Amino acid sequence: MVGIQKGKREYSFSNDIQPDFSLKKEIIIQLEADLPLIIQGSARRDRIRRRSADFVQEIFFRRKVDRLMELARQAIMDADALGRAFPNGRIWWSRRLTAARGRMKRKWQADPGGIYLCLALFPGLMEKNWQLYNIATGVSVCQIIREWGVGASIRWLNDILIRGRKAGGILAETLCTPGLGERYIIIGIGLNVNQEYFPEHLRSEATSLFLETGCEWPVIDLGRHIISRIAINFAILHEWEAGVLSEDIPPEQPSNVIRAFRALCHVENRRVRFGMDLEKGPGDPGTALGINKDGTLNLLLDDGNRIRINTGEIRYEDEA
Repeated sequence: MVGIQKGKREYSFSNDIQPDFSLKKEIIIQLEADLPLIIQGSARRDRIRRRSADFVQEIFFRRKVDRLMELARQAIMDADALGRAFPNGRIWWSRRLTAARGRMKRKWQADPGGIYLCLALFPGLMEKNWQLYNIATGVSVCQIIREWGVGASIRWLNDILIRGRKAGGILAETLCTPGLGERYIIIGIGLNVNQEYFPEHLRSEATSLFLETGCEWPVIDLGRHIISRIAINFAILHEWEAGVLSEDIPPEQPSNVIRAFRALCHVENRRVRFGMDLEKGPGDPGTALGINKDGTLNLLLDDGNRIRINTGEIRYEDEA
């Protein structure tokens, strides 16, 4: 189990826009504690450490907002209106969201007691690898939950499951600015931590860490650890791509993030239903054949068609 650096203070969520530099410092401390347990070799650790710091530049706390992704989008657009590029590695964190949305603009409950984060990235990976940021985020959340003692898994592409029920999810969007024409990736993260109940229509599908363990969790400590791991896994992706481009890594070799993703998904050879919006229909039945090195999923549908998907959603038939 990776060591957890416990915080020494409580954080007051506010509605100002000043970054919390103390929290940034504590995330870096957590990162330094985790690196020797994740990365072998001092030279490689130093490279990952330097790359990781790029993804934890400033963190902004809010007490309550409609949607964090809208805050990030507006901040990027405001910078563009002034003719400025938006800095990489900005993170927003709110205690509560009042108009949370997931895939297909679905509403979801984001009351106090959860972790709600948003990351803004100026992507350094080649565009064909951008989806790996989304995947690395889900892998990071799942890894930390497991290291804290709860058996979480991932349902392709980005649902966090505990015993078959959804505890969290990741949503990624791209944004092209009208002035400078620069492209950004905005990643939203929602994780149910200390929620004690859900509306009746969600109780069979949703869960929280509190409901799974009967214990209240330290939200700030957990969120800090998740951010630290995201930064590390993003750095691992960048090092992998650099190695492929320099031909030090064979082009067919997947990154360690994809290897972790495959292990956490448990999807190969499982019966699934696939669709763009499975709340509106049953989807197409088939068998998952495996995950490719870019995170796409190979499916053999029951009608005989083989498809390779990079979006949409699946449900496991053995969950029904």
